[in-house]
Amino acid sequence: MAGVRPAELAALGVPLRRARAIVAVARALAAGTVWLEPGSDARVAQRTLRGLDGMDAHLATAIVSRALHWPDAFPASDRALQRMAHASSARELLARAEAWRPWRGYAALHLRLEQPDR
Repeated sequence: MAGVRPAELAALGVPLRRARAIVAVARALAAGTVWLEPGSDARVAQRTLRGLDGMDAHLATAIVSRALHWPDAFPASDRALQRMAHASSARELLARAEAWRPWRGYAALHLRLEQPDR
């Protein structure tokens, strides 16, 4: 995947932004600039992923939560998640989510699954 151009993935139906993110992650893994292996620091990996082309907070959090088995990964800046939790801001959502630690990632998943249009 590191040698693929994002446009090639887009031609297969992958949204271009997501294609950029896929290729950027593959290149970062191949170059050793991001580690997604057991024992890796989840917060460092998340910050590194956020700096990649096409990557947003939600996608970086999803990758880290799954790849590093981090159940507390939580994309508080995700506006859709804020709406689902009836929070007016990331700060309000973070405050509310404190009670869900260390399982905030599962709480986010639950909120998303409860939405009928998702």
